[in-house]
Formats: sequence, structure tokens, C-alpha cells
Amino acid sequence: MKRILIIVFGAALLLVSGAPPLIGGLIQAHQQHLLERLSLVVADSEPVIDSYQKGWFTSRTRHRLLLSDERFITVAQMLADPGESGPPAALIIDTVIAHGPWPVFEGWPALARMRSTLFFESADGEQIALPVVAVTRIGFGGGGHTRVTADELLKPMVNSQGVFSFGGADISIAFDRNAAKLKSNGVVGPVKVEGTNGLMESGRLTFSSDTRPTGFGFRSGSSQVAMESFVFVDYLGREVSGSGFGLALEVSADEATANYGAHLDLARIQAQGGAPVAIDLDLYLEALDGVMFGTLLQRAEQGFELRPFGTEIASLVRPGSGLRVSRLNLRAGDGHALLDLQLQVPEGEVRPITDGADLLSVIEGEGQLRINRLMLNSALGVKPGTPGYAGGPGDADPIGLISQGYLRVVGEELISDLRISGGLITVNKLPLPLSMAR
Repeated sequence: MKRILIIVFGAALLLVSGAPPLIGGLIQAHQQHLLERLSLVVADSEPVIDSYQKGWFTSRTRHRLLLSDERFITVAQMLADPGESGPPAALIIDTVIAHGPWPVFEGWPALARMRSTLFFESADGEQIALPVVAVTRIGFGGGGHTRVTADELLKPMVNSQGVFSFGGADISIAFDRNAAKLKSNGVVGPVKVEGTNGLMESGRLTFSSDTRPTGFGFRSGSSQVAMESFVFVDYLGREVSGSGFGLALEVSADEATANYGAHLDLARIQAQGGAPVAIDLDLYLEALDGVMFGTLLQRAEQGFELRPFGTEIASLVRPGSGLRVSRLNLRAGDGHALLDLQLQVPEGEVRPITDGADLLSVIEGEGQLRINRLMLNSALGVKPGTPGYAGGPGDADPIGLISQGYLRVVGEELISDLRISGGLITVNKLPLPLSMAR
């Protein structure tokens, strides 16, 4: 019995005295890996370790993330203190790691807990503390959870260009041991940038996502974002405002193809002097070429200009590829329009497609547009009292669309039935004066 107690006591002593530094070394390497993966997903850049101070129960690391993404540089410039120092050049992540088996930070037992504070650093070495704290828990399986909180902020921008205010944030990210599968959700408070060049203001924003990597360079899964309101005013005083914005995305991939679905809700968007417009859209892209889809997404993030009917779009499609607009509902005052559209490249052997015109020659599809006269006037820019205004039955025919049969009158609505086949496009069974047959 005494021997058993000695063995148990010795094992406990070894666990308490020997495990923490061993776990600390493992956690430091794991933290570096996690930071690299998360930084690539968020900022498309890899952090470099500046220093590592190894301790018995706690260790400390400092990482440097160079600011190369224009979005992060813009945010950094807004947060930077006015002064003579140069613009922020790097993000510094200073982390204290409490390693197991009993981390001293609060919470349930874990392999390690990390508390990180963030700084911007200018090219001349001046550091600007950020009101941001990240607390990470690493579980015994290697996965974990990070919670990022940011305080409210109100401060002048550099060079006295305006005032920046931020309503704080609370963001949670759960990850597996390789930081490959990510789940996130969060709330970002109102943001306002007001200066000599105009105003940008956004209301409370919420988001969530559940994604994983694919073999094509993009992440599959679902994500949602909602914003209460927004206002943009340019330097001439022209204003665009909106409210009730919501966007939900669903991306999936198999061995060769990618699928993309989007649902957009915008309760109101209004330009100064114009009528408020509401948008409701369901869009699906199906069986696209996975490699090209990934390439275009990466290039789009870098700000390239995508030609709508160029070779890039044509190379996306393959047999079975399709586009479905199951609903595009536009409302502007008493005007409304509804579009349903389905286009597909038939299954089977399809010759190589060289450009957009060639693509239209192999597409099969049909759709319907339902629009009332008030929305038609708005779409054509025709105002009351001018020639061509279609205010009701018997009024003038805007650019001859009704008399030529491209719009048919059904009660209070005007309807167009679209069909594409063999490179020929017809509207209400009337051929359009263009053909894509090859």
C-alpha cells in the first residue's frame, strides 16, 4: 500500500513539475501553426515570431504580422494616433501562455490558455496599443476556441482628416487541431468615419460561419452576415443610405466541381432624391469547374477586373453547369419587378468553349420577367409628363416594347417570357436581333 502511494505521489509530482515546461514547448509550436493558418484565412499573410520567453508554468511569445492587405492598412490608418510617426506597417501580437495541466487562467481545465494583446507598429518602431484582447483555450485534443473582444473607441484620425468611432466587438472562433475547420460568430458595434471627404456610417453588424478548406483554394460551408443600417455621403454631399441588409452564402465542392448559393435581402436602399428600393434575391451557380472557380475567387480578392463575357467566365462552365435565379424581387415605391431564370449547359459531350458568345451558343434555358408600369418607367428613366411614360393602359408605349410584343399586358403587369436554345434568344417567342449560333 505504501509503495502504491509513493508511486502515485511521484507521478503527481512529475506531472506538476515536469509536464508544464514540456507542454509549453508543444503549445508554442502549436500556437505558431494555428496563427499561421488563421492569419492566412483572415489576412492572407503569415506571422513571424519576434521572441519567445520560455517559462515553467507560463511562457510569452511575440509575433509580427506585416500589413500587406489594403483593408487592414486602411483600418490601421484610422486607428493610428495622430503624430509624426509613419503609417502602421505591422500588427504585433503579444501572448502570455499558461500551460497545463492546470493553466492559471480562469475557466475549465485545458492543455493551455493564451491571452493576447495587440499593437500596431509603424516603420520607425513606434507602437500603438489597440483596445483588443484575445483569449484562447487549447483543448487536450489540440483544437480550441478564441474569443476576441474590442472596447468602444472614439478618436481623431491621422492628419486631422476626421473622426473615427467604433462601438466595440465580441467575436468567437472555434477551430480543430489544424485550424482547418472554423466556426465563428460575432457582433460588431456601429462604425462611423466622418471627415472632410464625407461620411461612412454602419449600424450594428452580426455574422456567423462554418467553413472548411477545399482542394481548390477556397473554403466551403455556410456564412451569414446582417447589418442594421448604413449611410454613405461623398465629398459633394450626395447620400446613399440603406437598412435591413442580410446576406447568406452556401459553398460546396466535390472532386471536380463547385456549387455556390446566395440569398440577399435589402429592406431599403435609397440614393438622394430617389425612391427607396428593396431587393430580395436567391441565386445559385451549380456544377462549376472547381479549379477555375477557386482561381477567380482568389483573383477577385486581389481586386482584378472580371470581364462578364470574357474567357474567365466561359472556362467556369462544364457539362451540367447551371445558373438559377429562383427569385429576384425588386420593389421601388409602388413599382415592382420579379425575375425567374434558369440556364444550363446540357449534360454530355460539350466542345471547348472559347468566350462568352461561344458560351451562349451551348446554353439552354428559360425565364420570366414580370414588371408593372411604374417599375418599367423607373428602369427606363422615363418621368411622368414625358413622351413614352407608361402610367396605365392606353398610355404611350416606352420604346415600343409592348407594340413589338417583347412585353405583353396581363392585367396590371407586363410579362416577358425568355428562352435560349442553340444560340437563339427569344422573348415572348420573338427572336431578338442577335444570334450566338456557332
